[in-house]
Amino acid sequence: MFYGTDSPQYFVRVLGKFPPRGGDYQLVPEWVLEGAADVKPEEEKGRHLGLDVARSGDDMTVAVVSCDGVVESARAWKLDDLMETAKRTMQVAEEWGVEGKNIHVDMDGLGAGVIDRMREAGVVVDPVDFGGKPRGDWNWLIGSDMKLLNRRAELHWVGRMGLLNAQFSVPREFKKTLWRQLGWTNYEYNERGYMKMESKDKIRARFGGSPDYADAWLVSLSRSRSGGRIFFI
Repeated sequence: MFYGTDSPQYFVRVLGKFPPRGGDYQLVPEWVLEGAADVKPEEEKGRHLGLDVARSGDDMTVAVVSCDGVVESARAWKLDDLMETAKRTMQVAEEWGVEGKNIHVDMDGLGAGVIDRMREAGVVVDPVDFGGKPRGDWNWLIGSDMKLLNRRAELHWVGRMGLLNAQFSVPREFKKTLWRQLGWTNYEYNERGYMKMESKDKIRARFGGSPDYADAWLVSLSRSRSGGRIFFI
């Protein structure tokens, strides 16, 4: 594929630099998603489901399914009953042929309760702790020398770099949900030079809601239990 020398793709993929336009600290600008919209990753990545469980009245519980790196489904619902959320998640997984080890659930807040309900049903899932330490499961993609504050920063950066390097694709049919919300988050650096993602409070203040669709997709990128390619560079 040919990129013009003034295109964002040329700056990133050919020169290895950030493009000279747009928000310098926006994690996933629209041009990144546009460039990856039609990508068909060569390497098989299996089927994975990411679940972000609603934390407050206005939030949605969202399940995103990817097949070999391409997003195929994004479903949202509002349910207060954790068992019902667990059942619906297992139904989506069964429909798409996603194994239990490839169901990745954000364990923050009510997510821990959903994980418990699924375990009671005999489904062993991958609990994802955004506040925990980076796991290194994608070091082959992002390198091992980055100073990342936590698992949330790690998986957000994996999402960005995977889109830039033709590892992932979010088709245009998800423009109103995933595309829109992936553009909400900015990255920052703390006083020790560690990269972090801006707080949910800041995101809510700007956009009036939580990036539930985006978080579900990013959670689906966890490979700590699913046996993905892990090696260090």
